[in-house]
Amino acid sequence: MFLATITADALWLWAGRTMFHYFWLGALLGLCALACRVALTYASVALAYTPIAFKSIDVRRQAQKASATNSSSDAREGTAATSAAIARPSGGDLLLAAAGLSVFIAALPVLVVVGSFPSGLISAFIIFLGMRQAWKMTGAPRFRILGPYRVGAAAVSTPV
Repeated sequence: MFLATITADALWLWAGRTMFHYFWLGALLGLCALACRVALTYASVALAYTPIAFKSIDVRRQAQKASATNSSSDAREGTAATSAAIARPSGGDLLLAAAGLSVFIAALPVLVVVGSFPSGLISAFIIFLGMRQAWKMTGAPRFRILGPYRVGAAAVSTPV
């Protein structure tokens, strides 16, 4: 009867709600930390493939410039007129471009594996091994408690 009287108090109700919310908040923060850990591990792999993609884009642009120099002067005058009409991008356009670039960078390992499929399987296996090793290195250490241990020194027996 005494316990029912104490727990019916508003303070106990608020203490219970607080503990419940802290429990769910801790679980939510743990899931966010796990998602960040996965995202950062994958981002390190994706960023390793970024120079490969930008190098191939640069090679294609140089090939297009080389073919453009062989074209007529009329085409050059037309491109000069269209380049002057390009408007300055707004903040939303820049944000959209940054999001698109992030998605492209995140897709690079998959694109490289699919683009060179037979040998891409070896690349996929190497990516898997690298990510597994990174997870092992950055994971929490496992504590092993071996015991029971004796506290204090053993009694020394003296001969009589």
